[in-house]
Formats: sequence, structure tokens, C-alpha cells
Amino acid sequence: MTISTSGSNSRVVVVEQSVIENTPSAIQAKAEAIKAEGRSDEGIMLRNPSYVYSETRSNNLVKVKNFVKTPFVIVGFAKGRGKYANSLGAVSVRALIDGSIVNTKVGSGFSDLERSSIWENQSNYLGTNIEVINLGITKSGNVRHPIFSRFL
Repeated sequence: MTISTSGSNSRVVVVEQSVIENTPSAIQAKAEAIKAEGRSDEGIMLRNPSYVYSETRSNNLVKVKNFVKTPFVIVGFAKGRGKYANSLGAVSVRALIDGSIVNTKVGSGFSDLERSSIWENQSNYLGTNIEVINLGITKSGNVRHPIFSRFL
């Protein structure tokens, strides 16, 4: 149901709600089910049932995103800027996903120590397998929100 206010862009949309168990596995299962149904690529909103909505940030209303873990191989390095001017900015990575070669850069998720170590020892890291968490691959073949997770 959609309610529009005449003469403005305001509208109210009533969405389906359901109660789920407050465990990581139940939350992830619900998020994956909604994505599989094609209802959301962005994740789900979890709300404390006794919470009255407020326009401020709160732990009573949180978003759970549909991250996936994908293995990639480091194929290059980019120098950082600003705080990371003398360190790693991002790694260039490559993977074979669903029969297509996917290239991207990953600059988030590294600790300062990891950035320094990788930048100073690039030859040791070239060809290294890493796990990248992301929101999947777009239709045009881009990785959505890639974040370094760990070395494999």
C-alpha cells in the first residue's frame, strides 16, 4: 500500500514485516532469502519490535547487508594518498567469477600495519590469495563495495 500526500513528494509505503530469531544464522538466512526472492540487493532492516520509530540513529533499528566472501589474487598495488601517502592505498585484484575474469581495486579493510607491510614488501604479496567481502557483482561486472577480509 502506498499513500501519497497531494502536492508534495511525501509518501508512505507499508512493507511486509516478520519476526525472526535474534541469532546471526537466522538473520543471515532471512537476508539471503529476501535477496534470492529478488526483493533486495541492499540487505534487510532489523527493528526491535517494542521500539517506536525515531529519525535518529539507534541500535533499535539496524541494517544487515548481504555480503558475500570472494577469493581474489593480488595482481598490483596503488600508492595511498593523504594519511596513507607513504603506504598502500589499494591492491589490484583479479578473480574468475561465473566464467568471467573480474578485476577491481580493494582499499578498505586493511590495518595500518598491513598497509605498511604490503607496501614495503610488494614482491612478497604479488600473487597472494585474499578474501574480499562485497555486495556481489553488478550486471556490468563491477564488484560492489569490496573490502579486504583476510589472507587465504
